[in-house]
Amino acid sequence: MSHEIKIIYNPGLSNIYICVFKNDNGTIKVFNVANPSESDWVIWDNNNIGNYSILATEIGQGFYTVSFPSEITDPGRYDVIVFSGDQSSLANDDIVGATNVVWNGSEEIFITDANGRVDVGKVLGEVPEDKTDIAEEVSSILSTDDNFLNSIAEKIITSSDPSSNLIPIFVDTTGRVEISGTKNTLDDLNDIDGSSVTATTISDKTGYSLSSSGLDSISAIEPSGRATTFREMIVQTWMRFFNRVEKDGSEISVYNDADSGKVTTQGYGTVGETTTVEKSSDA
Repeated sequence: MSHEIKIIYNPGLSNIYICVFKNDNGTIKVFNVANPSESDWVIWDNNNIGNYSILATEIGQGFYTVSFPSEITDPGRYDVIVFSGDQSSLANDDIVGATNVVWNGSEEIFITDANGRVDVGKVLGEVPEDKTDIAEEVSSILSTDDNFLNSIAEKIITSSDPSSNLIPIFVDTTGRVEISGTKNTLDDLNDIDGSSVTATTISDKTGYSLSSSGLDSISAIEPSGRATTFREMIVQTWMRFFNRVEKDGSEISVYNDADSGKVTTQGYGTVGETTTVEKSSDA
């Protein structure tokens, strides 16, 4: 690979150059281009700026490029500072830009592909054979690489065309992150610590209230005979008062809403001054 670093600046200059930096366990060091075999990374010295600089080439119209040093073989995220000057002293040179490169040891890593999808293989170094291990591997990276989350935040964008090795990440209208694609069930996904997610039924809900249209979601289909569930009992009470009901000398009959047939019947009779209505049964 080449021309990884792109610079837009005033055209026609021959003194645009870069220096590559890294955070070495809390110490900022610069790549020693002049003698990388002896000491690749050194603490910045204004008097040795020429040892750190890599000259840029103008492609045209103020567009400059620089190839990332191939001598850097350690994967990581590297900060690149762009200067304009004669490379003799930082006091005489100007900082004109800054960027960073995510490097896998031989080429730049682009965490998203050409369609804007997050390439898990590029993030983790390889595509896990079992994608249910993704969360566990990402968790491991987060615990050791402070730059990883920043890299994701800078690169990640939404997608709507997932493939087997690419997991798109969406943000819904309320700002919540949704993971979709091939992994979209509790059985497919893991917690960030790698432990399995188990679906459970909550049976002790408190503090909830029914919405104004909640009852409208309950089916009002009439039972075909004597009610056996609470829902059917409510509907059958309605039927008793608002559907067709016939009462002859010994029986009460309740019809269905279509008035096409009886649903239940109840016998009744009077002895002395007492009238008894029997338990209903299927018609």
